[in-house]
Amino acid sequence: MIQLIRSLFAPLLSLVLLILGSGLFNTFVSIRLELAHYSAETIGGVTAALYVGILLGSLKLGRWIEKVGHIRAFTIFAIVSTFLVLAQALWIHPIYWGILRLVCGICTAGVFIVIESWALMQSAPSERGAALSLYLAVFYGALSAGQFLINLADPESIYPFCIAAGLFALSILPIMVQKVVEPKIEHSQPISLAQMFRISPLGFLGGVISGMLLAVIYGLVPFYAKEIGMGISEIGTLMSVIIFGGLSFQWPIGRWADKTDRRRVLNTASFMTTIFAVAIALMGESPWLLLPGRRTSRSPKPPAWPRQAPPPR
Repeated sequence: MIQLIRSLFAPLLSLVLLILGSGLFNTFVSIRLELAHYSAETIGGVTAALYVGILLGSLKLGRWIEKVGHIRAFTIFAIVSTFLVLAQALWIHPIYWGILRLVCGICTAGVFIVIESWALMQSAPSERGAALSLYLAVFYGALSAGQFLINLADPESIYPFCIAAGLFALSILPIMVQKVVEPKIEHSQPISLAQMFRISPLGFLGGVISGMLLAVIYGLVPFYAKEIGMGISEIGTLMSVIIFGGLSFQWPIGRWADKTDRRRVLNTASFMTTIFAVAIALMGESPWLLLPGRRTSRSPKPPAWPRQAPPPR
């Protein structure tokens, strides 16, 4: 396992820097649009554009990555994401942002393919569950930590854009500076969605449903928290706690999946998630479930920074 960690250190460090910026920026997008007085439907649409891009990129980028190689592909995706984030600072409009988020989603899918395939190709078949859990632990740890960066700057200033863009650009350095051996790329036959469903109906549906739920959480929980009166720092902490929950069981579940039937692991995890989701829904806005010590009144607190006038519709 130590050897596996050493072989993946550089790409995982690059992933950490990129996901720190992504974690900050994904939450910031919802908060910034809410501060500009856009509706939940509009914010949801902009959020959905990111995940549409991830879907498109997942379907189309695999063959291209095979041709250019992992390091070059990651570098291109990180550079394009940097310019997309800076471009969003030029004009705040949901359609414009939706288009940029769509392209950013395609780049994000490319990053996922690069790092996940890198981790799987560098590990033996008996270690692939552990390798995937290591990748996800690093991913969710960085995503959780990125939520605290929202406190570094006024969300109505240009600084959040600059911080996210800077982290995207820095993510190139580890795989460029450190001497790393790219995984040997073997030509593979792409699998269509229909074929994937036939191979593993449960896994396919589980991936679709979990993706839908994660999109709602990342896109609309910050908006919901702002609407019930939580401050910017509290929103960052809330999102970090939610994402840290995804981190907590990556390693034990990965090891468990290596030792038993993966369908049993998936069924158990899905069942427990359902139980906790129902419990949260029944308890409503309980401070025990959001953040201890925050106000439970629906009357909104004054914003941390002066709000701009509503944009023309």
